[in-house]
Amino acid sequence: MKKPKRKNHAGRQLLASLVLVGLATGIFIYSSYQHRDLRVGKPFVPKEELPLATQLTPAQMKEDLATFEKQLAQVHPATAGGFSDETKAALEQAKKSVKSPKKVSEFTTILNQVAATLQDGHTAAVRLSDRQIPAQLRYIEDKLYVKSYSPPQPAQPAENGEGSENEEEAEPATDEEDGGESAAADGGQLQPGDELVSIGGVPISRITGRLKVITPTETGRSDSGTVKNSGLFYRACENDLLRESTLYAAGVDTSSGTVAVAVQRGGQQVTCTAPLADPAAASFSYTIESGVCQLVLPYCDSGKEAASFLKEAFGAIKQQKVHTLVVDLRQNGGSGSDMTALLMPYIDVDNVKQFSNTVTRYSNLAAAQLGYRLTTGSALTDIGLQKNERQSDLLFTGQVYCLIDEGVYGTANDLAIALHDSGAAKLVGSDTAAASTGYGAPVSGQLKNSGICYRISHQKITRFADSDAAALTPDIAVKITPQELASQSDSHLQAVWEDVKKQK
Repeated sequence: MKKPKRKNHAGRQLLASLVLVGLATGIFIYSSYQHRDLRVGKPFVPKEELPLATQLTPAQMKEDLATFEKQLAQVHPATAGGFSDETKAALEQAKKSVKSPKKVSEFTTILNQVAATLQDGHTAAVRLSDRQIPAQLRYIEDKLYVKSYSPPQPAQPAENGEGSENEEEAEPATDEEDGGESAAADGGQLQPGDELVSIGGVPISRITGRLKVITPTETGRSDSGTVKNSGLFYRACENDLLRESTLYAAGVDTSSGTVAVAVQRGGQQVTCTAPLADPAAASFSYTIESGVCQLVLPYCDSGKEAASFLKEAFGAIKQQKVHTLVVDLRQNGGSGSDMTALLMPYIDVDNVKQFSNTVTRYSNLAAAQLGYRLTTGSALTDIGLQKNERQSDLLFTGQVYCLIDEGVYGTANDLAIALHDSGAAKLVGSDTAAASTGYGAPVSGQLKNSGICYRISHQKITRFADSDAAALTPDIAVKITPQELASQSDSHLQAVWEDVKKQK
């Protein structure tokens, strides 16, 4: 793909509010890439985070909150004209809340209640070192179900025959702890199709309720025609609920390294004991069966590993004469890398249509990390249609499908937009978590006293005007069921197979 054509503009309707601010404050509109030196930027390197239970004084939190407020005001494109009334109200409430001592976990929630008012899932206080229950969840009709469970392999015993020093610390969960007197003593391991009832004695509804107040609304979707939730709320329930920081904030005791999980299974409530473990590393993969290739991309990367994988996969696709390609982006939350420039050259389209333009806001924080020479002001960069530099030797000319769901966000959403809006692929599944026109490219920082890390978007990215700007919706809608999870079938792939048959 060719580099986007970049021009200077000062009067676009998109930037009306930013220009008015510029006239009042001396801000000028520049091309963001003209004023960037990659040699100067230094990547964010966090210091060790404090334990979630660490007590913070009002003075410490007041200083950190002021820093967070300052960075939001200087970095985020939505605050170029000042804070909204909603954000101002949230800041005032936060200042009242920190007048008494709080734990790191509680202060993180306070910060996220402020950040959520910007309606941007990239902007948040985050926990970088976070254990979690090793399971995948799906949110179906206001209930959470287990999709898969992959406990870590038990550690090998020491040579002297003794186990780890923490082996005997965890005690079996009682019925009271797991949320119900009728719960069985031991349900074994979590199983696909299990409905979550409680974790550590805390009802799931209480945990999801806490998530809801700190989750921004980028998109909305309807369930049963009445309940409307943010797409990011669905993603938070499926991807963040099992994190130790979320569970601890909701009142779950995580000190033993294991938690009791009460579930409904086969009409009975049983209790499972699940470990808290470091997240397992995801990996790219592909399978080819009956002329159909499923290309599984659980994360986004634009480096050598991704390039090598795609070359290998499309080599196999050509060799085995694949006629249908399924790009599986389900539960891909994106990353700092957009794979569009790597994947699209293998797809038979003339031009790549993804975004019309970006607005970049300059700040000290963005300059330090990304090498911008400017520390104030904003810039409009035209992107427009970009010629697709096809891979002539491995070009795929068959039918392409892209699987999406509420777990798709960030650069994964960007890739799905490129596949769909370029006319390359049909989208199969459910609405993604991200607004198609929204904020991104976050820069990071860490608060001095609490050690809490944060991310703040510094760009606004606009999808083409003739595209659906509200959300990325599927061409073929698929609704999963608890029964599907229990049987470990795949309704998304089934929908692809059915559509392929119709094309013949």
